[in-house]
Formats: sequence, C-alpha cells, structure tokens
Amino acid sequence: MQLKPDHPEKTFIAQAQKVLIQAKNQSEIALRLAEFGYTEEKINEGLQIYQNASTLIDVALNNDLKKNTQFREYQLVKHQLEKLYQQHRQKAKIIFRKSPDVLTMLNLTGSIPFSYTEWKNTLISFYSGILANPVLQQRLIRFKIPMSEIKQGQQLLRSLEIYRNRYINENGLPNEAVIEESEIMVTLDHWLDDFLIAAEFALEDKPQLLKKLRFKKISHR
Repeated sequence: MQLKPDHPEKTFIAQAQKVLIQAKNQSEIALRLAEFGYTEEKINEGLQIYQNASTLIDVALNNDLKKNTQFREYQLVKHQLEKLYQQHRQKAKIIFRKSPDVLTMLNLTGSIPFSYTEWKNTLISFYSGILANPVLQQRLIRFKIPMSEIKQGQQLLRSLEIYRNRYINENGLPNEAVIEESEIMVTLDHWLDDFLIAAEFALEDKPQLLKKLRFKKISHR
C-alpha cells in the first residue's frame, strides 16, 4: 500500500531526502559541511537510511498490527518516552560532559541502541542511576531539570513494559516489519539530529543557506 502524500511519516522522510540532496548538490553547503565530517560519502549514508525508511514504512503501515488498540497504546507511550528521554539525554550529556565516569554510568556514551532490550536497559541505567544519586540530582535541578521529569521517565518506562507484555501475551511478538519500521525511523531521526547540529556550526554565518536545510520535525514513531 502506498501512503498518501500528506501522511506525516512520509512527509517527514520526504523532507529529509530534500534536505540531504540540497546538502549534497549545493557546492557551498557541501564544502562547509565536509569540514564538519559530512562529506559526500556521509551524506549518501543518510540518503540510504532515508531509502530504507521509505520502503519499510510502506510495508509496516499496511500491517494489521497498526490497527490493533493494544499496539497503538504501546506506541503512544513509547513515543512519549522517546521524546522525553531524548531531551534528558541531550541535556545530561552537556551537564556531565566533564565527568566521563558519570557519562558511562548513565549510558550516555556512544549511540542510543536500536534493539528494544538494549534500548530499554539504556533508559533503566539512566533514570535509575539519577534517582539513586542525590549529587547527580542536584546537578540536574541546578540546570532546571526537575526530578518530577526524571520520575516521569521511569514511570513511562514501567508503563511501556506493561503495555508491551500485555500485547505479546495476547498476540505474540510484533511483526518484524513493524519492528524494523520503528527502528529505522529512530535511526533516521538520530542521524538527522547530528547532521543538523553540524549544519548549524558550518553555516552559522550563512543564515540563508542554513534555512534551506531546516524542516519541521514530527513525532514519527
């Protein structure tokens, strides 16, 4: 099934493709991005992720699991948790950037895992580690990250497991197409986050060029 052009996920990845092609083909943008590691080869990597996402969305959104109420409940909570954790992770990496031991303890080094189990364990380490350490809590509070948000993240993680286990107990494991679609969208989202940060630096003195690489992001998982 081909999705309608105005489908939000399809729109998101179409915008991503447009931005990456712009970055690759416009010489001044390409030269400046290359200084920050986004060479033609690196841009092609992003375009390949886009292509994989486009293909899998067409397959996954045609699956009956998308119509299942329990699966939608699971997805809703997962969307909320992913958005909250991404905000917390970005801020914590800045706050604790001079404390490598803390970064390691909170699983803030490297990339966010894509498999569910590893992803879940990463979030458990982060939220449990903070809630068990008053010193870390004070550092976060100082930078306006209230403990109510950290506790909210931990509670969403617990709720997610409840919804996931309930779905699996009654329906079996989710279809691989749905799992792959979710994972590739996260891969694309994370890749674009890093790309857009590099673009902000590379084109800091060229706002008109930078404008060409901006687009509206959505909650797409």
